[in-house]
Amino acid sequence: MNFPVWYRLFLLIPLFWGYALGAWAQGPVDMMRGRAASAKTDTLVDPTIQKPQFPGGHDALMMYIADHVKYPKALRRKKFNAGQLTVKFLVLANGRVRNVEVTSRPTPPDVAEEMSEYVTSVMKAFNRMPRWEPARVNGTPINYQYALPFQVEID
Repeated sequence: MNFPVWYRLFLLIPLFWGYALGAWAQGPVDMMRGRAASAKTDTLVDPTIQKPQFPGGHDALMMYIADHVKYPKALRRKKFNAGQLTVKFLVLANGRVRNVEVTSRPTPPDVAEEMSEYVTSVMKAFNRMPRWEPARVNGTPINYQYALPFQVEID
């Protein structure tokens, strides 16, 4: 069928306006907070995050771990190298460490108990850490999920 031009325009214009108004009604989204931002704001936000920092920096953190995490003597006797561990934790906006989780490679059954003791030692050390300098967005302290991989080697 061949429709006149005015009839086609009559159908297409409302369709176009429906899509345009639907997109316009959504408004801008503030990706940092996951909610709509005010259309009245005319300033740009720098979403750069300043990561949390252990007092004294990364070297001081490694020294803290070496001083406070005890590698079980039974693992040393068995010359078992735990390999790489990853410690995931939350640095709160007030600098405290919470929600410590430790992941490691699969452990052979003959050292499972000793490895569990070692993981407990790691978790205790992290839960007792001094306050960190918290992560910041635009100068405001925020909670920050941190993952710290480190290698465990025995002599």
